[in-house]
Amino acid sequence: MERLLHESVEGTRGHLEARVSAPAQQGRTLTAEHSLRRKQALSAHSELAHLATDMESRVQASGKASCQRLKGLGSDDSPRWRELVFRYCSHWQEYASRPSVVPGVFGAIMWDRSVEGLSETQ
Repeated sequence: MERLLHESVEGTRGHLEARVSAPAQQGRTLTAEHSLRRKQALSAHSELAHLATDMESRVQASGKASCQRLKGLGSDDSPRWRELVFRYCSHWQEYASRPSVVPGVFGAIMWDRSVEGLSETQ
């Protein structure tokens, strides 16, 4: 029975490596985060707690690295980009300066997103 549990944990590790860790290493942090959220029920089992913590830290590290990279891509004369980077970095608890004014925008910027028609791989 113990061997079967070990095999199941290792199989789950391989699955999470492919679905969460690999995208995080490739800089596709939001994809990795989404995949990890979809696996929360699975990773809630006590046998997988250490694995879930490991995956969460990988995603968080990837998000922080992406934030640092994105901060270097914009310029002071691109306030819309800086606003987007500010929001992205805030998601990962990282600091990024927020533009004081975004031209053509009245009030707070609201983001609405949805992706449809893609397979899980895409």
